[in-house]
Amino acid sequence: MQQRGLLTVVPHPNTILRVMRKTDTTQILRRLIDESAKPLRLIETDFAPDATGIGRKGYVRWYDKKWGRDRREKMWLKLHLMVGVKTMIATGAEVTKGNEHDSPHLPALIDATAKNFTMNKVLADKGYLARDNFRAIVKAGAEPFIPFKPNSKPSRHDALWTRLLAAYTFNREAFLAEYHMRSLSEAAFSSMKRVLSSSVDATSFQGGVTRCTPKCSATTSACSCTRSTNSGSSRSSTRRRCPPTTEASSERLDHQGADEREDGAPVPPHAAWRGDLRQGDEG
Repeated sequence: MQQRGLLTVVPHPNTILRVMRKTDTTQILRRLIDESAKPLRLIETDFAPDATGIGRKGYVRWYDKKWGRDRREKMWLKLHLMVGVKTMIATGAEVTKGNEHDSPHLPALIDATAKNFTMNKVLADKGYLARDNFRAIVKAGAEPFIPFKPNSKPSRHDALWTRLLAAYTFNREAFLAEYHMRSLSEAAFSSMKRVLSSSVDATSFQGGVTRCTPKCSATTSACSCTRSTNSGSSRSSTRRRCPPTTEASSERLDHQGADEREDGAPVPPHAAWRGDLRQGDEG
């Protein structure tokens, strides 16, 4: 390159490694996730968040006084993703240390997704069960599908929590008919790890963050290309189709005051929440 006059100074072999450790590089790579997902913004309306462990170089070592010997544990990162359930694209990503909980990072994933997509449903497991997450989902204009724990109780001070708990308790069949699509977020992680490896070649935390982010944009680009290629095939149109609406999903939820439409047809319980939930959240 220098002999051809393209470079005046030959860069050091570690220049790329130093660039990968910069936070500015991470921001550029995160924008690639947004740009690669935008072509499918008219298709994806339902999303599922999840997190998975990503291995990196190095071990944490310590001395175990109780057992009188040295111990070590592999160093991990945790990749938090918001995944579209129709095409399994990544619409938002956060990378944290391996021991951080999933729940606090859901609002950031929702904000990143809501910038480019119209969100109708957010399907998450019990690890995301939190009042702040419910508020963030409703604020984005979506319906939360997060199962409650057996010991969850109504709250006199949180109308949103109480309404969702009642809907989950008395409309379990309708809830599960929608909730099963959440498992596709795990399928997206499985595909990513099989194709792009389940670890990154990084010794520092920031270097690991920068290397995890391209995995998301590469997976999204592959899903976008596959969707555009198979958009006209009958197999693509029937794959991962939502189950038909059951009778329970169209029954009226009397204790929540669900009304009928103007034409007299019953309103599905989850659709009836949307206006009421926002009012309860503001109160």
